[in-house]
Amino acid sequence: MTITSALELIDQYGLFVLFFISLLEAMNCPGMPAGVILPAAGLFAGESGHHLLIVYLAMLIGANLGCLILYLFGMLGDKVAERWIKRHSGKYLEKIERYLERIRNGNWWTMFVCRLIPVMRTLGSLLAGISRMPLRNYMLGTVCGVAVYNAVGIGLGYFASWLFV
Repeated sequence: MTITSALELIDQYGLFVLFFISLLEAMNCPGMPAGVILPAAGLFAGESGHHLLIVYLAMLIGANLGCLILYLFGMLGDKVAERWIKRHSGKYLEKIERYLERIRNGNWWTMFVCRLIPVMRTLGSLLAGISRMPLRNYMLGTVCGVAVYNAVGIGLGYFASWLFV
């Protein structure tokens, strides 16, 4: 997905598509990279007159819901989730396995950091589910990490819209 096609979708369907795209991006669906989607949402807010906070909240809720779905998927079955991880992780598998040991401790800070690292943004949810990380700690770290990551990405797009006006 290019920034132009993302902007066209967002322009046509508005906040609903922002929510849905954010949900899909958090679930690592093909064609939904955060590096394109988040700045496109910021550009949308700057160009369309939609309030930046409303755009941010739509993206935040969508991303956290997508993360929760992956967490629950990880809890459903170790074998299914492990196959998905191996298929999507490639050369990072050894690092991911070490990180899983940290996640098993149930520390919310681990999930916060996980949300800021590109490959771990998706895999961390599955690993937290597989390792049965306490949901409270998982959601605290996820919400905080997604809030920071989205604020930076959307903010960059929003401020870029001022430069190009």
